[in-house]
Amino acid sequence: MYLSKGQHYTYGSMQYDAILAMSKTDIPDNATVWCNDNYRVWWFSSKWNVWTTNDCVILNYVQDAKATGDVVRQDTTDMTVERETIAGTSGKPLGVVLDFDDENDVASIAFTGRYKALAGITIVAGNGANVDSTDGRMNDGVTSDGSGTKGNFGVCAESGSDRDLLWVEICVKREYF
Repeated sequence: MYLSKGQHYTYGSMQYDAILAMSKTDIPDNATVWCNDNYRVWWFSSKWNVWTTNDCVILNYVQDAKATGDVVRQDTTDMTVERETIAGTSGKPLGVVLDFDDENDVASIAFTGRYKALAGITIVAGNGANVDSTDGRMNDGVTSDGSGTKGNFGVCAESGSDRDLLWVEICVKREYF
């Protein structure tokens, strides 16, 4: 661990978006930072080139989940990680992408805790976070097409619109693993 700024973390304390916006070329292996938004210690894995936390798993073979906030699942036939959708898949989300590396097809995926997910419709805080009919997005279970009845993975902690990156309290069901 590197010590600096009197907070015993390499980069002290920062906001969620500021951490993800840092240039990865200059970050040393196992660098740490306290995230003021989700109250977690994040550390950097130079081997995988991603930020991660104790709430995450780092998985490779990530096919199309290339954005922070993508709701993802793991395909059981070829073990790839893909954006989840109600339409053609299981409705059993693995979690939400925290960080990713395009070159190595690797992602850090949060399966519990407070993280940001991409909205597929207008979201109301306090409603359940569900897999949406749009790949990689969430809805709040209040949809006319019934897609909100499948794939619950937490609670929406923030209201917002389609394509917004919103806070969600993730609690993926054990039977999904």
